[in-house]
Amino acid sequence: MKERPILFSNEMVKAILEGRKTMTRRVVKLNILQEEDGDSPTCFSVFDKKGNQYYEFKNGIEEEPSTAKDFCPHGQIGDILWVKETVKPGAWREDGRVAFDYKASPELKKTPWVNLGEKFEDYWIKWTDQLIKKGHKSNSDGIFVWEPGESPINWIPSIFMPKEACRIKLRIKNIRIKRLNETSVKDCYDEGTPGLIASWDSADVVLEKFIDLWESINGKGSWNQNPWVWVIEFEVVTSSNEILRKS
Repeated sequence: MKERPILFSNEMVKAILEGRKTMTRRVVKLNILQEEDGDSPTCFSVFDKKGNQYYEFKNGIEEEPSTAKDFCPHGQIGDILWVKETVKPGAWREDGRVAFDYKASPELKKTPWVNLGEKFEDYWIKWTDQLIKKGHKSNSDGIFVWEPGESPINWIPSIFMPKEACRIKLRIKNIRIKRLNETSVKDCYDEGTPGLIASWDSADVVLEKFIDLWESINGKGSWNQNPWVWVIEFEVVTSSNEILRKS
């Protein structure tokens, strides 16, 4: 079992925490050779950067011995994905402990302490410089003070979030490879698509809302490009979304 990072937007982090998101799609960023059969591609092969073929799909059947799930760059079934999200330091101690604020959960005012170890000094210098440039002054003990949840420090983009700040871990349950436009109505719900009301929305409305979500992340027109995507189903194994720090 391996652990790999995975990025999610604030909206999708909320959906995971609320139990609405159990699936994610990621574009296959590998060389694909397709053979067309009318308007529907029925055969394709995937090659690695060295030109070695390692996956073949013919007429709706995965050819053995290699299958997509064996080579998914995001992990294997049973592997752990640790979620990278937008954070910023809400408080810190001189011993290297930091409590992070999470942009997806502004209601959290006191989060658990985590230890950044040797990385803390570099972060501390950077954060202190930010405070000084913004005109903030420390007290007589050299400590910057603000109310919990009101840290004036800049948000850290999810891609740069330190692993120590991770509060959500996911276990991969299943992996498939599909065309994006094959996304079903059920998939749209499992993707945590915002604004869906169970059994109220028509299939067209559900799909339209998922397309809006997809293009908000991947760019306008990306749905019509209909790329091959990794379809990754997961379950939450760790989720810290409570007020745990006492001091």
